[in-house]
Amino acid sequence: MIITCPCEKKQFEIDDKLIPEKGKLLQCGSCDRKWFFKKTIEVKKKIERISTKTKTNKIPKETEDIIIEAEKNNSKVENLKKINLPILNLLLITLISFAALIIFLDTFKIQINNFVPGFEFLLENFYETLKDFYLFTIDLIK
Repeated sequence: MIITCPCEKKQFEIDDKLIPEKGKLLQCGSCDRKWFFKKTIEVKKKIERISTKTKTNKIPKETEDIIIEAEKNNSKVENLKKINLPILNLLLITLISFAALIIFLDTFKIQINNFVPGFEFLLENFYETLKDFYLFTIDLIK
């Protein structure tokens, strides 16, 4: 049995046999407070179990129709998600890979230019082309 001091700072584990039915005077070893402790009988409430096998109320037909319609719509949405996500993931991975390649080429453009003469010129032209695509897209949006 666990007994808590009235100051609620300390708890003690005491054997049930050491405390008689009439109660006993106890003293806290932490705060030296004395109090009279009497065993209390714990009453356990009976827990009611609800059976899922028995149906007491029947679901109205209109409600069942709404549930069936919602399940159909939910399955359609899930199918659309399954189709679009791989395409978007592939597009995102392609864009990230392309950006990484450009960064790599720009980082080592001097070394690459030693092996491929005129590489810096090609890279600058590529940057100008990307700027043109960007400006074209901005004009389309406006």
